[in-house]
Amino acid sequence: MSRRGSDLTSQLSGARYAVEDGAPAGVQVLADPEEPARGFVPLDPAARYRVATTDYQAYVAEGYKQIVAAGTDARKTDLDVHAALLEALKRGPVSARLDGRTGPPPR
Repeated sequence: MSRRGSDLTSQLSGARYAVEDGAPAGVQVLADPEEPARGFVPLDPAARYRVATTDYQAYVAEGYKQIVAAGTDARKTDLDVHAALLEALKRGPVSARLDGRTGPPPR
């Protein structure tokens, strides 16, 4: 949350949260990422989750690389994020809407 609004803000997908007193609250994750229509469930602190990020964020960026280092089974995929984005844009169409990822979760 301390990086919110800066160039170091991380993109978020598959999770959402509210912000209370400058900290995340009410964190929810997709019940089934393969079927987003199933909706969100509360984050389970005892569960294991798979996350994806860029090599830069995972292995270079201060504050983020420490999170990856504390996890288990980190691995590089050698996927080119720029090429993947360009390919997705070619498939189009592209649209955007506010979806509540960083606001109050819908009740």
